[in-house]
Amino acid sequence: MRDLFLDGLPILDALEVSASTAQVARWINCDQSSVSRAYRRVNDQLGLAFSKHDGLYQAGSNLALLAALRRASQLRRLGIGSQALQWVLHPDLQLDPAPTAWRPPLPRNWRHEQRSLDLLRRRVLDLAVVPLAGWIAASQDETSVSALALELREDPDMPFCALVLPDLADHPCISQLIEGIASEGRPIRRRHDPARPRPPAAHRARRNQPAPGLAVGAAGPA
Repeated sequence: MRDLFLDGLPILDALEVSASTAQVARWINCDQSSVSRAYRRVNDQLGLAFSKHDGLYQAGSNLALLAALRRASQLRRLGIGSQALQWVLHPDLQLDPAPTAWRPPLPRNWRHEQRSLDLLRRRVLDLAVVPLAGWIAASQDETSVSALALELREDPDMPFCALVLPDLADHPCISQLIEGIASEGRPIRRRHDPARPRPPAAHRARRNQPAPGLAVGAAGPA
């Protein structure tokens, strides 16, 4: 039987990110029925009213308890190392070769980065790699998430950034993962897509530094 905290909670997190029991099963290398049983058991024991609405999994009850568990779970991941982090990679960027030193990214099912910001604030994710243009469009008056510029070794003219909570921006695990992504990331260029404008080169900055023109805000409540 899976442990409620060590195994069940990460499955809930993965379902919020991917919205698919099949994709979560592939990510944790188990069968789909095990994922369904695990999340239902956690849901029943914690009274979370966790279910799928409008294509997204989310909890409807005991949100303070879930937030406390997620904070503890994140601390545990950080204590293990970068190979335990929960993170997402924008579909316009891929890793070549596939990562072996750290856990692969969770499959994300959204396009606009407001969803990335929400999952980071609630500590479902530890890090999200997004195009700089997407972050600028989503951030506006954002002060609870930091953007660290990511200069790709493969193509530094395609600006991406790593989004993290400010209290995690200098953590060694986060820095190690960002360095790996910058080294192995390869952008996928898409033709004639007005929704993905290429930002000007002036937005580029060195990796692990705040993205230009974006203030690093204080961490908001989890």
